[in-house]
Amino acid sequence: MSAYGTKIAEGFSSKVMQFVYDRNLLDQVTNRNYEGEINGIGSKLHILDFSELSEKTYADAALTADSLTENNGTLVIDTYKSFYWKEKTLAKWLSYIKNPHPYIVSQVGGKRSQNMDSFVFDLYGDVGGGNWVGTDYTTGDVEVAVTTGVVTGNGTTWTASMVGKPFKATGHTKWYRVKTFTSTTNITIEDDLDDSTSAYTGGAIAAATAYTIQSATVLTITAANILNKVAKLKEALNLAEKNGYSIPSLEEYKIYRSSPQSFREEEL
Repeated sequence: MSAYGTKIAEGFSSKVMQFVYDRNLLDQVTNRNYEGEINGIGSKLHILDFSELSEKTYADAALTADSLTENNGTLVIDTYKSFYWKEKTLAKWLSYIKNPHPYIVSQVGGKRSQNMDSFVFDLYGDVGGGNWVGTDYTTGDVEVAVTTGVVTGNGTTWTASMVGKPFKATGHTKWYRVKTFTSTTNITIEDDLDDSTSAYTGGAIAAATAYTIQSATVLTITAANILNKVAKLKEALNLAEKNGYSIPSLEEYKIYRSSPQSFREEEL
């Protein structure tokens, strides 16, 4: 009897290997309701909203009506992204895979989703003071000079890495941020505003006052603490309105500096 042939049979799957991406986190922390409107606009879109109304305890008495306060947010479109590839008719006809287009679209869609997450979360430095999650620095006490915002510390060991971090002393009604570092006992703070000329409007703070530099040390996320830190992030977003920011909840967190123009899937 003749021996079996030694040639090993080979086959090619008609399905292309799919890239697998993590689930997009962007929709959990941004408001993307305005992407469609961006298509017919230029480089800037003004978005109106109303301040949040608070629920009150009913006590079988006359109610006091809340006033409707209108806010105007500005969405600046300053980032543009695209994908570009070629599909030659003859190459598709000769290839075993006759229709690569849906696989490519799926792959670049996943890549765009990944890039969008990276883009938005890289804006962490623009988070408003009072909403940072990390280990705070409260060692020593301070005195703050009126107008200049110069902070003189007593028993402090400040570092240059604290520049940009939120700062608030007892007596302040809102958060400020560290503008410059001069020494371990001398820094300057400013109003927590990105699109205005730098200034300090918090007034004088007397010597020997307690203070907080928020999130002076970055937290390391581990499997053991991630749920706790996500809960703290949600708590910070829910409390943001008390610090002068219109952020009702984690799901509706607005990052106006993101770029919806780069999110248009039809460009794929």
